[in-house]
Amino acid sequence: MSLSNLNLNQEQEIAYRRAEAALREELLVLGDTVTKQHIFAKLTILEQICNFAPRKLSSPKTDTLIEQIEEIIASVRMNP
Repeated sequence: MSLSNLNLNQEQEIAYRRAEAALREELLVLGDTVTKQHIFAKLTILEQICNFAPRKLSSPKTDTLIEQIEEIIASVRMNP
């Protein structure tokens, strides 16, 4: 499974949609003064939500990583 193909969980989806709407509004307010740096800063915020929902310690990404690590550990134990 590719980590880039994981779906957001419900908390992430809600946080992403809210942030996306707010960030779009911020960029619209900047109008013609918006820069690439503004856009990349906003994209970074959305990317962080894709990793973890606000105030959460896990996500589909971390759950998958933990599963993969557990599989590697089990494999190493079976084939020392």
